[in-house]
Amino acid sequence: MYNCKNYSPDGDTLVIGGKMIVKPDAELEGIGTKMPNMAETDANTVAQLRDYVNSLVTALKEYGYMTAETWNISTKAVPGGAAQMPTPETIANSAHATVTYADGIITVALNCEVADLEDADHGTTWGTHKWLGFGIDTGLSSIVGMTFDGSELTQADADEASDLGLSAGDFVFYIKAEDPAYLTGDKVIVLDAEGYDPIKIAIKITETKN
Repeated sequence: MYNCKNYSPDGDTLVIGGKMIVKPDAELEGIGTKMPNMAETDANTVAQLRDYVNSLVTALKEYGYMTAETWNISTKAVPGGAAQMPTPETIANSAHATVTYADGIITVALNCEVADLEDADHGTTWGTHKWLGFGIDTGLSSIVGMTFDGSELTQADADEASDLGLSAGDFVFYIKAEDPAYLTGDKVIVLDAEGYDPIKIAIKITETKN
């Protein structure tokens, strides 16, 4: 039992629970990861200078020298714009769902049971499943360049969201509702973007029993 806030329980560990004062002539080695060198800017317009400063701020956040941005996640129904979701069955399934986000969990509340949803054919790549879709609003000005489970989202993803009536910071997410991981809440996605810490979001389906 240690009564002081700063102590060493063994020869390999130093616990700092109180204040640590580093004097001007002190030297610290092996602390943190250095940010890559950035060349001095040769910007000659305000727009170029803005881009340079923004890239510097992003790098500072990425390497932990500045607090990362806070995600502003929400969910949206897909209203359908210039295009529609892949199949009428997908549209019908999605109409059975109310989708909300809170405390790191997207809840897909069905007004029926998963078994009551229709099979929707999303082609040879994605197959036939009880597909339903919704929009995820990231809070970003654009989803282009951010990653979803390690895969970078592109302009095509942004165009898909736009065609379905969503905004530039949204993307469309389709789920196989019959996947048991959705019913247990064990399905997790990871979003990441420059200047942000990765965020893990669980997705859980709730059913209304007949």
